[in-house]
Amino acid sequence: MRLYVDMDGTMTEYRTAATLDDYMTEGFYESLKPTELAAYCNTLARTREDLEVYVLSIYILPPALKEKNDWLDHWCPHIDEAHRIILPNGSDKAMAIAQRTGKRLGRDDVLIDDHTPNLLSWKRSGGRAIKWLNGINGFGKRYTGERIGDIRHLEEVLSAS
Repeated sequence: MRLYVDMDGTMTEYRTAATLDDYMTEGFYESLKPTELAAYCNTLARTREDLEVYVLSIYILPPALKEKNDWLDHWCPHIDEAHRIILPNGSDKAMAIAQRTGKRLGRDDVLIDDHTPNLLSWKRSGGRAIKWLNGINGFGKRYTGERIGDIRHLEEVLSAS
């Protein structure tokens, strides 16, 4: 199984008051605190040989690409650079993975993300999508697929797969 995990609002805290300018400010990503999902994914990358753990994220401007990698070096050192896919703004995550692998997504390609459009595209492309509930999203219930907001439940789902 390949587990693809978003960063913003999943592995990192989500700052509701942050503006687009904040996201483009040098040092913004480095200042974000990790969530329990970040620590869990770092542990999975080190301990679960049956899983390939990837970070699949988007950056707005090139400086954020370096900052995201620096953040991952610090908080998730067991997710090496070969398992970090950080795409430019406007990229479709599902299309990027299909192009990268040369294959259609399948049930063994699992995306954990907090952003509904990413999840819908992933599902349409044949992958398994799980909405990460981070405490400030998911109230509109626009996404009707799998929804998880705690590590215990995620661990159960990954163990059963």
